[in-house]
Amino acid sequence: MSTRQTLILSLAAGLTGGIFSRYLAPEMVHAQTQTPAPNEISAQSFALLDANGNRLGALTVSPMGRLAITLTYQGKTVFMDPLYAMERNARRNVDSK
Repeated sequence: MSTRQTLILSLAAGLTGGIFSRYLAPEMVHAQTQTPAPNEISAQSFALLDANGNRLGALTVSPMGRLAITLTYQGKTVFMDPLYAMERNARRNVDSK
């Protein structure tokens, strides 16, 4: 078979296969519609986990009901209340004047 005959035969086979696959193939599958992203996410805590699922830190609410950050490193947990630290520094700056 010559190169020209091979080319014509391959084009004809591709065309025929494409036409028949349109009518013989099962119904096309379509992706589901995406739900829109929420405007707000509510939670009591947002945790930061490592690849093994161990909790490394969290953005949470302190016992006083304020924003707090917890960090865990080498088995020790540090609890920070950034608003308390800012208030304390503000009081120091006012008192020193």
